[in-house]
Amino acid sequence: MPKLPTEAGKKRSPRAWAERVVRQIIVRVVEPQLDQVRSELATVRAETLAEVRALVAESKRREIDREAMVNRLIDIEEMYRRDGLHEGKTHLHFGKID
Repeated sequence: MPKLPTEAGKKRSPRAWAERVVRQIIVRVVEPQLDQVRSELATVRAETLAEVRALVAESKRREIDREAMVNRLIDIEEMYRRDGLHEGKTHLHFGKID
């Protein structure tokens, strides 16, 4: 059986030695990697949030554009009816009056 390291002349039990080694591995290896992963995750979250916000803004802009187009078509229809163009006197095609 291998000799276990001693601390200040005391013999250490195999379990205590293993626990110390595991703690050192956690402190030296796992925790720094965990911090890096947390940092990367925060970056990804921020980027994702920014992308979602941009998509929402684009969607709202398109909705406003769509509403403006509908309102414009309603205005054109009202003009068309008001000017009597719907009575067969003339025809409206692609924004041109024949």
